[in-house]
Amino acid sequence: MQNFFKRLLALFLVFVSSFVLSYIYSEDLYLKLGSGTLDVFYAEFSIGTIPLIFYLFIWWRKHKYQEGDKFIHFLRISFGYLWILDALLQMQPGMNEYFAAMIIAPNISAGGITGYVSTFALSLWNMHPVVFDVASSLIQLYIGGVLLTQNRGKIYSLTQMIAILWGFSIWIFGEGFGGTFGSGATILTGFPGSVLIYVYASLILLLSSKNRGGMIRKSSYFFGGLIFIPSLIVQLMPSNGYLGNMSVIFMPMPSPSGILNFANEFQYYFTQSPVWPDIVTLFLILASAAGWILGKSYGYVFSGILASFSWIVFQGLGILGILSTDPNTGLPMLIISIFFYLWTKEYFTSSNGLSND
Repeated sequence: MQNFFKRLLALFLVFVSSFVLSYIYSEDLYLKLGSGTLDVFYAEFSIGTIPLIFYLFIWWRKHKYQEGDKFIHFLRISFGYLWILDALLQMQPGMNEYFAAMIIAPNISAGGITGYVSTFALSLWNMHPVVFDVASSLIQLYIGGVLLTQNRGKIYSLTQMIAILWGFSIWIFGEGFGGTFGSGATILTGFPGSVLIYVYASLILLLSSKNRGGMIRKSSYFFGGLIFIPSLIVQLMPSNGYLGNMSVIFMPMPSPSGILNFANEFQYYFTQSPVWPDIVTLFLILASAAGWILGKSYGYVFSGILASFSWIVFQGLGILGILSTDPNTGLPMLIISIFFYLWTKEYFTSSNGLSND
């Protein structure tokens, strides 16, 4: 009886909060509130978190999970925190005012399909910046919250599918296809887009919850080719001008309190050298591609090295820049590389593959 009243109370509070949030949203759409209205933004966000709060404290109860895969657990928790971090970054005070101009608008100059979808995204965002900023923050917060508290079930599976769809929408409209159709792309600075790795992580977690370990193994071959072969191509493209001239990508990263001064100094030294930067970069990409496609553990080692190097030296940890929306490609790629390296060492000869988390 006590649990019944708890659930009834939770349903009532979720209904009330959803109604209030819908009313505020409708007023925003009607009044067409402009950007920079921080009081409205944080009020809407606070109301929007109420269903999640009651899910965490009333609906969700500790389960005595069966002994599961510790590496899937590592992947799930890691990306759960990454999704929440992204939600917090989306809540930065200047985000609803400057997000469109600083994140979406630069992709328009790429032209072609990237320019078209970026123009559409820019126009749509500028119509209701507060509404879309709140929605973006809440979606990512809810995904992270479920990942940290569930490892199976309908809500868990639905959340993974939402994460995959949301990730692809961000990759297309927010990241401009990760720079795939533009110039100046390189894996060192974030190509082909961090959200593709989020999408793949959600696919792994979804397959794991369905006991599809074999499909996870096979998907890694495709993922390695999808990430590293295009990265090799753009690194070699004459139009990008990287060969023998890596200085074109030199861009010092923000270094609050000097914490990344060493990385900026190394980046300068690395990019100004004539030959060996090309050799090192191409070798890491080639070794990563070969290892992933062939399912060899050395591929995960080299991709982890490449991810760590690019994340620290060229991406500035991803979150230290102005209006950063995520840690960039380096950190999630490092997590995926660690996951597959550990899984390969543990389960390479196992006929069962990955089990449930």
